[in-house]
Amino acid sequence: MRFMLVVTICLLGALMASAQETYLSYMCDIVHPVEACPKEGKEDWVKLDDQYCIKAFFSQPFLNFTAAEATCVQYGGHLVSIHNIQQLVGVVCTMYRLTPDRVPYWIGLYLSFNYEDYLVYDWTDGTTADFLQWSYGQPNYFNNNQNCVEANLNEWGFWNDLNCNYERGYVCSVKI
Repeated sequence: MRFMLVVTICLLGALMASAQETYLSYMCDIVHPVEACPKEGKEDWVKLDDQYCIKAFFSQPFLNFTAAEATCVQYGGHLVSIHNIQQLVGVVCTMYRLTPDRVPYWIGLYLSFNYEDYLVYDWTDGTTADFLQWSYGQPNYFNNNQNCVEANLNEWGFWNDLNCNYERGYVCSVKI
């Protein structure tokens, strides 16, 4: 009886993961198809919207938050900032196409002000954090040293605050 219960739970988990992957594949193909970046010199980047192009970096070496932002600045941009659900879908689809394994990656959100549990986040490109997609229970500012934000904590696209020294893949954006 226990064996059957364990098998059933494992199969249910596999079906749920398969359903999420099927949904993401459909969403990325239909809602956010690949469109090359129109900016000169950025032909291997993809268009996020009418203002930005993005590129996901998910190969060794992974970088900490500061090094990832510095790399994005060298490309003429910043770590990606996300201001609405359409941009979130574009970023998720870009990373999904690169690796469907739901790996965590840096986005440009960081803790800019903390006063007695009053947390203020900003984007590295200087824009206001007007859209947030926290994973359940986040941000938790664990051990008072989680000042940077990664995507894909428990589900695709959901965010987690994390120590900035962890090494991750990352997504850069440049203005068109």
